[in-house]
Amino acid sequence: MRSCLSVSWVLAAVAGCHVAGIDYTGKSCPCPGGYTCDETTDTCTRAIDDAGPTDIAVDTTLDTPLDDGCYGTGLVRACPSPGWPDMVSLSGSIGTTTSPLCVPAQLPNACVIVANHIVIPAAVTLSGRGTRPLVLVGVQSIDVVGTIDVGSHHNLGSVGAGGNSASCEAAVPPAGIAGGAGGSFAGKGGTGGQGNGANGGIAPAGVALTELRGGCPGEDGGGTGAGTGGRGGGAVYLISPGSITIAGTIDASGEGGVGATVADVGGGGGGTGGLIGLDCPSLTIMNSAALFANGGGGSAGAGATPPANDGADALVVTTAAAGGVGDPTSNNRTGGAGSVNTTYDGAAGHASAGSGGGGGGGGAAGYVKLYPMQVVGGAISPPPS
Repeated sequence: MRSCLSVSWVLAAVAGCHVAGIDYTGKSCPCPGGYTCDETTDTCTRAIDDAGPTDIAVDTTLDTPLDDGCYGTGLVRACPSPGWPDMVSLSGSIGTTTSPLCVPAQLPNACVIVANHIVIPAAVTLSGRGTRPLVLVGVQSIDVVGTIDVGSHHNLGSVGAGGNSASCEAAVPPAGIAGGAGGSFAGKGGTGGQGNGANGGIAPAGVALTELRGGCPGEDGGGTGAGTGGRGGGAVYLISPGSITIAGTIDASGEGGVGATVADVGGGGGGTGGLIGLDCPSLTIMNSAALFANGGGGSAGAGATPPANDGADALVVTTAAAGGVGDPTSNNRTGGAGSVNTTYDGAAGHASAGSGGGGGGGGAAGYVKLYPMQVVGGAISPPPS
């Protein structure tokens, strides 16, 4: 499927490069490194006099430290070089691994886009795919009216930005034809269901958030040709020292486990939710907004008549992603549901009653982090911390 990224003409002219020698004197605050904000006029002035080395030596001994040109007060600190555009409007798909829109900002393991004002308009989606998390820095403002999607989904066939993090811990593998465990991140993934008496995979415990990263994949089921684990949700991090307003949707959820196409094998576990980070002193989340980093459902264990049903992707903020249905007359071999709201752990997969494989466990929750923590509206899952 062809993907594209639509960006306003201002960004197209400067993305991926820096314009040397831009003078920010007289421009509106906040100001980049090397400038200070004159509060009486709300405009930028040079922080150091250009008269010569002697003056610089004297000026750098001032008690008030100079602005270092970096942005972010929480988990992430981005330090872009001056020369960013005034305003960008983003939509379509961006590949965070190699996109020329990503600029250096002393964050080599992230794709950083910088502008004074960043807008995701109504009725459009900005989709982040690739190996690196997506970081948006709005020096003055960020407005999300449409959708930012860094979740992992069956229909896209690719991982959300920075999903399937290298920091993920391995689960105990399933025995025989049992189900794989759901992925763990903020919570613990669901245990895989027993398959013909063999024990399912066991997920590691949830972990604290210590770095910019996405979520974790679910575990593959047991047996040759078993169901595969869903991908973990990606990571998106918004920074603005001015304002962030969200009226639309931000999705960093996990993918459901994929059902097997052969008989009598275990189901795959659901992927975890990823990370949504919001760093701003003036954050507004409207009641219309939805932010979620929920886990995907585990796939069903395969019986005598494959294929087994996939686990559902986490697509609704307040509804758990369902596990793939096994035996339609019972819960035999059915996958576990993913996390939702204050249920951080994924649900366990169901055992097979006979020779079929066990269901995969549900994926655990990711994180929604606010810096600083503040009271906000909207529907948010898991709760912000």
